[in-house]
Amino acid sequence: MLLSDASLKPAVAAETEEPSATTVLVLALAFFAALSIYFAVVEGPGRLHHDMSEAFAWGREYQLGYHQHPPFWAWICGAWFTVFPHEIWAFGILSALNATLGLYGAWLLIGDFASGRKRLTATALLLLMPSYTYLAFKYNANIILISLWPLTLHAFMRAIDSGLARGAAAFGLLAGLALMSKYYSVILIVTCAIAALAQAARRSQPIAARSRRHTPLAAAAASRPTTRAGAKKLAMCQKAATKFTAAAIRAAIL
Repeated sequence: MLLSDASLKPAVAAETEEPSATTVLVLALAFFAALSIYFAVVEGPGRLHHDMSEAFAWGREYQLGYHQHPPFWAWICGAWFTVFPHEIWAFGILSALNATLGLYGAWLLIGDFASGRKRLTATALLLLMPSYTYLAFKYNANIILISLWPLTLHAFMRAIDSGLARGAAAFGLLAGLALMSKYYSVILIVTCAIAALAQAARRSQPIAARSRRHTPLAAAAASRPTTRAGAKKLAMCQKAATKFTAAAIRAAIL
């Protein structure tokens, strides 16, 4: 017996449903507060890492370049401590803010490719990465890229999709800030340039050629199981894949 459209709609809605902008903001603020408290309690009694001392020292003088790295990340540190006291907990708040911006940038970037539960799961899995949690405390020229790179890539995707000048300007600004934080950000810029050239080449192809290329994919998508038995087998496969993924994550952590 074929599944009716009415019986499939709730499952499809659950798969594509996403939290509201207010919910995302509240979750981001909760993550920021939790990480700030963690850094204040765990890192506050200790000594400052030498990379953070370097950022603080360089940030006291706004120069166009320093001994090892470009200046932007040190400028941020210098501006931060013109407002906040010279305490380790204040450094922790800066690091927590950088990690929160990185997680939010990842949420935006993932939203360019996925939606619903897939987007939520992909973003939540980033919390398993030390760079977004306890290693985020060590503010230096590398860790600032966890906020700049996702935002830069999201701006690139928006510019490619919309074709608007303001999207390209946002990408150019963020790419410049990334390069002014770490010189190897040129790898990101070159990668985006290659992707832009490939996209331009694809758009220049005749519509008929692109249609022939995607016809097998469309046919495969249209041939998904629609019977109850097929849907049950698909659910079993998805459940097995979920268990395998969870086991792989646990093995990687342990």
